[in-house]
Amino acid sequence: MSDKAKELDNLKFKITGDIIKWEGSVIKIANISYITNDKFETPAFPKLSVVLIILGWIFRYYNAAAFGVCAVVGIAWICYWYYKKTELQNKTLLTLAMNSGTRIPIVFHDKAFLFKVLSVLEEVMKAGSIGQQNITVSIENCDISGDAKILTDMNIN
Repeated sequence: MSDKAKELDNLKFKITGDIIKWEGSVIKIANISYITNDKFETPAFPKLSVVLIILGWIFRYYNAAAFGVCAVVGIAWICYWYYKKTELQNKTLLTLAMNSGTRIPIVFHDKAFLFKVLSVLEEVMKAGSIGQQNITVSIENCDISGDAKILTDMNIN
């Protein structure tokens, strides 16, 4: 996943017939070549922060200000790394890969709900269309609703 890719977070999308719609975007289900779910890559521990803290420890005899700056920056760097790592561990991506090569990443904070959505999308892709019925998926509220027979068959509605 490139750093430039924009993940869709707290998205609400609707499936009607063979179309998926959200926030002004529309996708034809037949144009989706595959759907995957991936974990975010967690950042590596910042080893240089430890070097910075040790360097500050050595400077403590020569310059108290240098010691303070090195220690604070090194500890802050480790705290930031821990915060980002924890934040990313709780997220998962559902990626819609289009026939054109375009990938649309959607962020999920609830892994159980992600698997539920993945199952619904699998059934919709198998069917090819849900006719005049509809399915609404709210990622923010972890809710799937609608009048599609697929939802009743899966005991979701």
